[in-house]
Amino acid sequence: MIKTFVIALSACLLTVCVIAQQGSLASEDGSDFPFEYNKAHYFLYQGNEYHEYMFSFEGGGHPYFDSSGFRSGSANYYGLDFKSIPLKYDLVQDVLVLRHYTGYSMKLHPSRLASFRIGTASFIHLRDSTTAGAPAAGYYQVLHDDVVKVFAKKAKNIQEDVYENSIHRTVFAKNRYYIFSAGQYHQVTNSKSLLNVFGDKRQQVRQHLSSSKIKYRRNPELAIIAAAKEYSRLSK
Repeated sequence: MIKTFVIALSACLLTVCVIAQQGSLASEDGSDFPFEYNKAHYFLYQGNEYHEYMFSFEGGGHPYFDSSGFRSGSANYYGLDFKSIPLKYDLVQDVLVLRHYTGYSMKLHPSRLASFRIGTASFIHLRDSTTAGAPAAGYYQVLHDDVVKVFAKKAKNIQEDVYENSIHRTVFAKNRYYIFSAGQYHQVTNSKSLLNVFGDKRQQVRQHLSSSKIKYRRNPELAIIAAAKEYSRLSK
């Protein structure tokens, strides 16, 4: 049965629900997260139980963004800002996971989650839009935010292979990139589609990538960010 974690605010409860409760929450690498419970956490601790993966990935990889462990992060949830909370982002299920202060893992409701940050990586929840070329609704990493904006849809899938009557699982990443420029979105799939975004500055951006020895084929994300930064510089 799905467990829903709700911290009641009734005044008749113990003092744990009154104003604040100080403490810490340990991450998987042994470090502590500062923890302070207050009335705003009534909203934070609403979500369904998240079940950790009960099998290993013999072929390599893990289902999460950056790290399989919880990291200190922040989130705008139910219109409120929460900081220094233990988070991890499951890229296979596309859910943000919070470690509940009792030790459970729970997934935050997508409809109530506007943005979040894990370490130095920022994510925004893009909603359905009628803007030309707009990507599907979901969580997108913000890679560049200036004259043009660069968004990445990070995703992973699990491939299962059978070897000698046993299942071997491997996790593969599959990312999509979008540039928002002049009021519309452009999906970037190769170096040509990247340079085409920049119109009359296309040649200058191409020369910058060449002189910096950045090749799209080797590292698409690095090339997209570098191109967007150069275009933003040229446009100011």
